[in-house]
Amino acid sequence: MSIKSRSFLKRVGELWFFAAITIIVIIFIFINREIGIWTAVVLLVIFILYYVPSLSFKRRLTRFMKKYHMIEDKTIAQKLTRPSEEIREAMQKLHQKKNKWLIVFLNDRYIFYNKSVIRDFKELYNEGYNEKRIFEILKLKINIRTRAEIKAIEDTLIHQKKLKKRNSY
Repeated sequence: MSIKSRSFLKRVGELWFFAAITIIVIIFIFINREIGIWTAVVLLVIFILYYVPSLSFKRRLTRFMKKYHMIEDKTIAQKLTRPSEEIREAMQKLHQKKNKWLIVFLNDRYIFYNKSVIRDFKELYNEGYNEKRIFEILKLKINIRTRAEIKAIEDTLIHQKKLKKRNSY
């Protein structure tokens, strides 16, 4: 599915809700209150059936990711047998929230790091270690592949105000 058709479907999904509310109000005021109430109940049930599964998937995804020190979006998609786009969208939404764990976007992929990795990173960073030394230490503990990941973690933590930027000399 292309990006344009997805955004169109998303926009239609937003508009149907407002159109349905308008129709319910018109039915309630001008036609029959009982029919308006029943229509509102049906709309509420549809709304719940539409949004509850996506909320439970995010919770399930978060629980799954927390089992790993580090895991990428493609690996998650394979293990959960879900489309990569769905995993990426969910991780993109979770990436924006402040948590003890961290999701970074690097080289067109999302990477999850659990709270123990972030805690270790913060300790090393606050002790004054440079990017190369932090990389060497964390490479021994988890499967970090590049120093760019260290820089992405640092930038994301600073952006989320979980870490103070050091003065560079």
